[in-house]
Amino acid sequence: MRAWARCVGVRLVVHIAAKGGKSMRMGKGMTPEQKELYDRIIDDRGKTGAKGGFAVTNDDGSLVGPWNAMVSSPLIGGLAERMGSFCRHHNKCPADLYEVGILVVGAEWLSQFEWFAHEKLALKAGVLPEAIDSIKSQAEPGSARGMTPEQLAVYTYARELHSTKRVSDDTHQKALAAVGGEQALIDLVFTMGFYHQMLGSGVGPWFLFLGFGFRV
Repeated sequence: MRAWARCVGVRLVVHIAAKGGKSMRMGKGMTPEQKELYDRIIDDRGKTGAKGGFAVTNDDGSLVGPWNAMVSSPLIGGLAERMGSFCRHHNKCPADLYEVGILVVGAEWLSQFEWFAHEKLALKAGVLPEAIDSIKSQAEPGSARGMTPEQLAVYTYARELHSTKRVSDDTHQKALAAVGGEQALIDLVFTMGFYHQMLGSGVGPWFLFLGFGFRV
């Protein structure tokens, strides 16, 4: 497992060029395959958005975030959507812990949309605002505040994996105990890899980070 995590780590990075791409609006020239995927995203992510308190479509019916790019290429995009759905609905890692991992990825990419959505979902899952602020500021694990011991173990694992592309035996064992087993830890790493795939640079507007505006 340690070797697998070290090899996979954050290599699952694929830039999805949503910036400047064509917006897919319901019924506006979509193929049947695109419409099927559009409807699937609306049905699944719409429920997630309602729970988290954010919309998944713009006023014109186009999808927000990276989902327009998925619909533009429905075969491969549909597989990506399926993986995202499995990461959310069939994850052996507890929700508060995989949300910590997702937010670490969001902080790495300075992604506005990811924070807009997953800060709310993390709060719903039980991650405290103080902990979210620590993740956003990329605080060193020893300085992070507001986390449960399990959340801190996952945060330490995610930060170490991102900064060194590997994890120590001690960090691995603590994260393994925190999430509850090997499958849960593998699911966490797959989930972080999926969000790297979705959060390539150039996919978001201004992200306010520690009081400064960064373009992503």
